[in-house]
Amino acid sequence: MTKEEITAWLTTRIATILQQPERYIEAAEPFTSLGMDSMAMLEITGDLASWLGRELPPSLLWEHVTIDALATHLSVSPAELDEPPIIPVARTSAIPQTFAQERMWREYVEKGPDPRQTVLRKLTLTGAELHLEQLSASVTRLIERHEALRTTFTDENGIPSQRVHPTPLSPLEIIDFSDQEDAEQQAKSRLIQLKRLPFDLTTGPLARFYLIKVGEGDYRFCIILHHILCDGESVNILLEDLSQIYRERMGEDNAASTPLPHLTVQTADFASWQRRWLEPTGPAYSRHVNWWNQLLGKKEPAPACTGLRWQNDPPATPDVSQCRVKNTIPLEEVQRLRDLSLAEGTTLANVIFTAMLIALGRHGTAPRALIGRYVTDRRRPALNPLPGLYVNLVVMPLPELKGTFREALQELSALVHEMTLHQDLPFEELVLARQKDNRFAPHPMIIINHRRRPDLPEEFATGLKLGNWRTKEGTPSIPWGMNLVGLETNQSTDLHAHFDIKMYDPAKVRLLMDDLATLLRDLVRPVSAPIPPPAHKGTYWSNFFR
Repeated sequence: MTKEEITAWLTTRIATILQQPERYIEAAEPFTSLGMDSMAMLEITGDLASWLGRELPPSLLWEHVTIDALATHLSVSPAELDEPPIIPVARTSAIPQTFAQERMWREYVEKGPDPRQTVLRKLTLTGAELHLEQLSASVTRLIERHEALRTTFTDENGIPSQRVHPTPLSPLEIIDFSDQEDAEQQAKSRLIQLKRLPFDLTTGPLARFYLIKVGEGDYRFCIILHHILCDGESVNILLEDLSQIYRERMGEDNAASTPLPHLTVQTADFASWQRRWLEPTGPAYSRHVNWWNQLLGKKEPAPACTGLRWQNDPPATPDVSQCRVKNTIPLEEVQRLRDLSLAEGTTLANVIFTAMLIALGRHGTAPRALIGRYVTDRRRPALNPLPGLYVNLVVMPLPELKGTFREALQELSALVHEMTLHQDLPFEELVLARQKDNRFAPHPMIIINHRRRPDLPEEFATGLKLGNWRTKEGTPSIPWGMNLVGLETNQSTDLHAHFDIKMYDPAKVRLLMDDLATLLRDLVRPVSAPIPPPAHKGTYWSNFFR
């Protein structure tokens, strides 16, 4: 590729990600000044690798910080940038598990089936009648396409391994309640039963598909997976592939023009590659461990969220429905926050992340308390079309944020950038490495994330509308005590707190979330507007709004 071709591609792709006209994208402007955060830069790296047809290192956009510099570099020095490629491995011998899979496997061996590891996606299909035979065949084809859906787990000579079965372990199950007056309620009751069925990781199936008919042209479609097979993006990948396969089998013209891409590798190949690349005696492993050890240090972390705990003992029978608190930032305020992030050379996610840390500090979380974040690594082009557990937990000590909000934002953005460059080291391996060195295990008590809810396609096939099936589910337990999530949609950004009600007082969590919402609104408050009082009686930290 020429420098001009690469420059044109980068300009178009960055403009799309930032939702800006291409004329605003300057080739000489640093990526961070354009408003790209670490995740956006990794996304560009993955897309660029797919376009060029080769692997690229995750640090590429940090080493070449403008479009002009990157295009120049890629046009004159292609080969030396490549990471070791992910290549197919034989299925005739034992295939290792990924590090994330091994963690779940060991928990399963020790404790047995865990209902918290059940992933459920519930959908409605309405409009035209489904061709049930073709849908059933499409599900079978989907399972044949993705090895993860026909994988089980075991120990081979004491080594955690995975086995890929040559044929599907379970077909689509079709349930018909359409001749019953209470069909919808019957469907909900059956869903509860299906969700409660335990998974056996050694025999499978670990992926189950159900279609429930409740009336003419009115269906409920359910995908139930064990978490060891999938992360947050996996179900959407499966839905898109299933829709494409069904459309092709039904002879739809638009499906023939966009055939499914060939899968060059599968999750088992990634597992083998990951084990080789992060071999404990190798340079990549040592480099990552050393960086995380320097960040975390040897000093024991401070406790998290102490100001949110019950003052006395929690109720003997707490109301679990209160373990979620939600605030909503409307679209016009979100846009002003996004403008702020662009002006500061960062992103909306980092703005909200900074505000969350400030709010936690105001409610009893001391500096050096451990904060966790989940990251999904699909920057390698071969992984983009695959379902799988491509997720990692990264942990940081809460910085002692001082000065203005903008100064705190710059500090946090720089730290997030460094963490992104070292996110490949599995959390489980970091824990083991630190334990071997007699350092504390970095288990967080709070998880913070910001993500965008993916849009659901309007149609599954011609005449078949796709929607979410709303049912009341039990409240899940929170594995790390407290989760704070910013969920971005087309209409707003929702701020969620999910927490262990046996540990935290809902009234105090509500004050935290109200302060967080107030802090974000004050950042973009018009100059003439009065400053509202804080939602609690503590120090207001007015210097953050200078």
